[in-house]
Amino acid sequence: YNGKPLMEQIEIGLSKGEILTLIGPNGSGKSTIIAKVATQARFNKIRCCIISTDNVRAGANHQLEAFAKILETDFFFCKGGRSLFDAVRSARQNYQLVLIDTPGVNPFIAAEIERLRSLAEVVKCEMVMTVDAGKNSFEAVEIAEIFNQFGIKYLLPTRLDLTRRIGSLISIAGCCRIGFCAASVSSGIAQGLASVNHKSLAKLILS
Repeated sequence: YNGKPLMEQIEIGLSKGEILTLIGPNGSGKSTIIAKVATQARFNKIRCCIISTDNVRAGANHQLEAFAKILETDFFFCKGGRSLFDAVRSARQNYQLVLIDTPGVNPFIAAEIERLRSLAEVVKCEMVMTVDAGKNSFEAVEIAEIFNQFGIKYLLPTRLDLTRRIGSLISIAGCCRIGFCAASVSSGIAQGLASVNHKSLAKLILS
């Protein structure tokens, strides 16, 4: 279940207009992951922008915009599908990497899933799901199956440094056929993400 090596792609460079949309439940770390990826893009001189569609959490955009300002990375906020479509169409021409942050949703509330669907259908791109590595396996798989309707291609576990049991991640990968692209093993933004490949995954399981 080794997915696209996200950090390796950033290190070697990206083709113009590559887009990553991060989705996941509330508190799964999407905004933090976007800040980490944007930081690594900055280190590797990759022209990147951040587009936020999160109009649910108070102060969420202010935090992400503050990170973008520190990184000298362009930041845009879109209230709905139409403005997101226009922003992405323009960003494709001007940036190598476009990072889209979506509102965290409760996957068991149909209205919130539909709100996310209205955004996900606007942009055809690679969808990455963030998930807390410490979740219960049964709940994690159920949540992943709900989000998988959006065409998730990659799984990015967060807070991997705070858990010693990764059965939920293996269960998601196996049941939903989703590959790993990277993992967050630290709360530090500048430390970036850890690469996930067959060797590192085997080492993690055996340890």
